[in-house]
Amino acid sequence: NRLGMSDKATEKLPLDQFLPAPAQGAVTVETRTDDAAMAALLAPLHSHETALAVTAERAFLGSLDGSCRTPIAAYASVAGGKLEVKAMLLSVDGVQVFERTGVCDAEIDRAADLGKDIGYQIREDAGEAFFEELARAIEAEIE
Repeated sequence: NRLGMSDKATEKLPLDQFLPAPAQGAVTVETRTDDAAMAALLAPLHSHETALAVTAERAFLGSLDGSCRTPIAAYASVAGGKLEVKAMLLSVDGVQVFERTGVCDAEIDRAADLGKDIGYQIREDAGEAFFEELARAIEAEIE
């Protein structure tokens, strides 16, 4: 409720019914690699849990060659030293849904691996024919 407008919302969308787009709402700041002073200045803004979540979610998105037009959702959360990722891929009409959930230790390299693994599992579940049809449907929307 950072905007102070929760009274305007007509419904809160629960995560078990509505997963967001991968890395939805995450903000990043990019700096020069050799700028230690700027890195130190920005360090208090860093959230390790957010970095884990975004790493996993973007790895999932990348493993499916997803874009802003691809009906893909992912949500990662950290609790008790574990990272849980819930992810899904849908057909453009929402009829076909492929879902996977995975858990790993809450470490950056493990987060990326988990995101990729879930993406590869969903790719296998959906099959290449699904992705060919998805590409055609997305292309038709663009035209």
